[in-house]
Amino acid sequence: MQAEKLATRLFPFIRHPTHPQDPTPLRSLRSTFTAQSQGIVIPAGKKNIIFARHAILALRDVLNVTLPIAIAFAGNEDLPSDEQQSLLDLRPAIEMLDVIAALSDEFMNLRDGGWAVKPFAALASRFEQVILIDADVVFVQPPETLLDHPGYRETGSLFFHERQLEKVPGNERQEFLKAETKDMELLDTCCEKILRGDYRDEQDSGVVVIDKRKLHVLIGLLHTCWQNSSPVRNDITYKVFYGDKESYWIGMALTKIPYIFEKNWAGIAGELRERDGKKQVCGNTISHSSDRDRSLMWYNGSLLRDKSRNRKIYMVPQYQIIGGHDPDLHFCCRDADILELTSSERDILERSVEVAKMLDG
Repeated sequence: MQAEKLATRLFPFIRHPTHPQDPTPLRSLRSTFTAQSQGIVIPAGKKNIIFARHAILALRDVLNVTLPIAIAFAGNEDLPSDEQQSLLDLRPAIEMLDVIAALSDEFMNLRDGGWAVKPFAALASRFEQVILIDADVVFVQPPETLLDHPGYRETGSLFFHERQLEKVPGNERQEFLKAETKDMELLDTCCEKILRGDYRDEQDSGVVVIDKRKLHVLIGLLHTCWQNSSPVRNDITYKVFYGDKESYWIGMALTKIPYIFEKNWAGIAGELRERDGKKQVCGNTISHSSDRDRSLMWYNGSLLRDKSRNRKIYMVPQYQIIGGHDPDLHFCCRDADILELTSSERDILERSVEVAKMLDG
């Protein structure tokens, strides 16, 4: 009971909205997890629902993924009921997850929280093993293969690096991280570059894999959610970092929970160009390759050439760069190995574009 009281004081959002006086809200939350379940969680609102539709079709019709998919949202204003129904009708094994119907929004304030809904969606999901993905993520390999990643099986979490971007002016992020970690030793040496201030970002949170069966991992996730709660994100997290992206590994590190990053830094999937005599890959994507064989696993940015400008023009990347630097923040990476996509990778992406176009009409 003391543990429940402490959890409620630290993480008041775990209270159920219709049972705020429940003396054991953490136990009650865990009781909603389906035993031995695995699933994909896609946070989506009315602004990005088209990408969620594309993702569902690519997962179901191209990659033949059978895992259940939960579309997470923050109330009917975020995702109106008719849009919810359109997603339910799209393909089998789709379910809706209204995060503010499962957790107390008094402390989350998710109705206009944007990125903040993501970790709470992972927490509120009925899945014990959660593959949390942005709506604009494009998979080239079945996402369930991530559940077999040796590092994930060992630690219960799997994260992905961002691109190697030049550090931001000033050292606010570096000083914040040094202050938070000065009395402890990070459980993973992955984050030395951001701690030293070499690069501006550590994590790309487009895909996050979490095993809530492990209590210690669940505690780390609760810390991540706390970082994204309304007062903390407004005063600290989103002022120091870019949205939710660093809160996942920081949640694990500050609770001294082991975690793992895919070793390769993010790159770009796109077209081959040349600048100042150097080859580079350019595209409005952030790509991630396998440690095992450097094959393209996934990228974010959607199937569109430029989702911010035109939602009718699609792109099938021809090249990927494994890591590299994007010095001008123009989505062009260089100074690393460039690989042409295989015919099977291009085929998967071409079919994903085809089903998306059919949906668009």
